Amino acid sequence: MYERAAAPSGQNSPLKGKNYPASVKEYLISRGLPLDKHFRCLSPEHADAHPSMSYDARRDKVHCFSCGVTYDLVDLLVLGGAPKNLAVLAKRGNGAKLKEIPFKGHYWLSRGFTNETISRFGLYEEKFCAVIPFGGGYNLKRGKERKCYYNPKGLPTRLYDPENAEGLVVVVEGAIDAISVLQAAAKHIEPRIFAIGLNSVSNAALLALHPARNDSVYCLALDNDAQGREAQAKLAALLKARGIRCFIESGLYGTHKDANEALCADSAAFAEALARLRARYLREYASQINAHAVQEASYMHDAPKIQDVYSTHDVHDTQPSHDTQHEQQFPLRSNADFLDGLFQSGVGEALKTGIPALDAITGGLPNGLTVLGALSAAGKTTLCLQIADNIAKRGRDVLFFTLEMSRRDLTLKSLSRETAQAMASSGLTAVPVNEIAQNKNSKSVQAALESYSKYAGRVFMIEPPAAPTPGFIERAVHAHIDATQSVPFVVIDYLQLLKPDENSTRAPLSDKQVLDKTVAALKRLCRECGVAVLAISSLNRQAYNAPEIAMDAFKESGAIEYSGDLLLGLKLNGSAAAVSVVKNRYGPAGAGRSAKLIFHAAYGCFE
Repeated sequence: MYERAAAPSGQNSPLKGKNYPASVKEYLISRGLPLDKHFRCLSPEHADAHPSMSYDARRDKVHCFSCGVTYDLVDLLVLGGAPKNLAVLAKRGNGAKLKEIPFKGHYWLSRGFTNETISRFGLYEEKFCAVIPFGGGYNLKRGKERKCYYNPKGLPTRLYDPENAEGLVVVVEGAIDAISVLQAAAKHIEPRIFAIGLNSVSNAALLALHPARNDSVYCLALDNDAQGREAQAKLAALLKARGIRCFIESGLYGTHKDANEALCADSAAFAEALARLRARYLREYASQINAHAVQEASYMHDAPKIQDVYSTHDVHDTQPSHDTQHEQQFPLRSNADFLDGLFQSGVGEALKTGIPALDAITGGLPNGLTVLGALSAAGKTTLCLQIADNIAKRGRDVLFFTLEMSRRDLTLKSLSRETAQAMASSGLTAVPVNEIAQNKNSKSVQAALESYSKYAGRVFMIEPPAAPTPGFIERAVHAHIDATQSVPFVVIDYLQLLKPDENSTRAPLSDKQVLDKTVAALKRLCRECGVAVLAISSLNRQAYNAPEIAMDAFKESGAIEYSGDLLLGLKLNGSAAAVSVVKNRYGPAGAGRSAKLIFHAAYGCFE
């Protein structure tokens, strides 16, 4: 029987009296959770209907195979109510000595932060690093001697938005700069100034995907150097293309490089600069936002309900309506009008996978939703990556949303495949995935790098933040279309890791309801943008011993079997792989058609 995790409380709480446990094992025992079987995920963001978290004794951590989160001892204690400045001081045998670090840390004081600010954002120090908690177990570390940042291993980079920014938002490069802005901007003066740290200029595109309120205005104030100014200009163009209000503020730091340097040099002068920024916002933007809000509210009040529009005239009335207001709000177009643009969007043109045997049984991937299902370790990600690379080679942009593997791991797979595919024609040696890095200077890897670089510019690996939603994917696709004027091919690895955008009911959604919402949102994206989506799906346990993958084998399959345009099943027997068609709405008729492939797992390659 599975166990349900209970919130720590009373005498059994591991946080009682600050006598912290010395290990994750001790923590789980204190909460009555099993060490040898699954229990419900401890993440507050995961409504775990089926227990999916377990204890990893070798690493002394817990991991959820459903949402992918991993927690160590400090993460668990902070989630359970311990202060954010809790830190591991030293390892002692099989356990760890823990202590609350005083907020008066020398490093953070040297960066110009007050004790109030240190406490406000839960900043603390370890022996070699200063730590900025982002929440949810994500801690960014800054080397004290080596001036570099360390992001948590295995987790995608996140923006630093500690106070759910809205209104006037200053966008800076680093988390320390964001905290500097928030300290210098008097939070008791309205309108408040918020701040977001990109964590790196390479993460600038993430801001376009960040949920922004309609009244938000981004003030772009990256580092005062050539790289910062170049990234600033590109980010401004991207945000404006997405219809997000923004402006560049080049004089905010004076002669200083960034917000923290300005704060340390003259905190009063920096506060005055932010006050001038607030005045500019009120002068140039606040009135526009208020007018827009009033206009929007007026429209919503005056606009007739859609059912009222159709009930104002008898359905048998043959006289045309002269209500131009209704015609503008609800324009009616016949299919004759639609025919003019029918073939402009490319809808109906199947995308060839570049794997002849697979194209023969499918006719290519439709501009709709394709779902590939397989058991664990059957090569699902590898096959989808190979298809994505093949499509990129033919000039189509690819957005690859990787929710499990890192960008580095996927790129190594692509390079290894290039060495294997070039072996016959070049006579060079194929290099396995796990040996690419150590053979980076070999002729084989150098040739693979040259070949891969020809299409790598069309492959966009996106490592979403924790608990990504279909809305996140939709914003990314729209941002790409706005920036490039081209419709990308989309790969999602994988469906069951997506979360619903919002839950209008108070009751937690079941896994099936979550997947139903996810599939509906992706189908809507396919229709609205003419996008071809290839999504990976896990299979239910009944499929493990079945000879063939059937339609009901897809996990929580209701929405997938009805809404999926092309359903594929991948079975693996040693190196022999078979991809079968479970459903094909637009391609060659007949489910059960199968393509026989060979899977070279060491080289990340199907043939």
